[in-house]
Amino acid sequence: MDLEHYLTQRRKEIDRKYDYRYSRLTDVFGRLLHESRLSEEELRGLGEDKLKPIRSFRQIPGAGRGLTCILSAMAWLQQLCLESTTGLA
Repeated sequence: MDLEHYLTQRRKEIDRKYDYRYSRLTDVFGRLLHESRLSEEELRGLGEDKLKPIRSFRQIPGAGRGLTCILSAMAWLQQLCLESTTGLA
């Protein structure tokens, strides 16, 4: 599998993972909470009806695994593109 195909597939996975439609926000917040990218303090003000499904996401085995690797690869690729367009090596 070539790098472009791999990164395209990963982008699609991330797009599905971080679906910001209102109906999907509890899943997104749950994943961010599970990955420690968001704290419960930052969710202050949400009703218990919203917090319950967000908190339950923590109990899903393997939730959020691999995102750090994907984001690192994307940052690396972005830096590589920047260097190639500016002539920095």
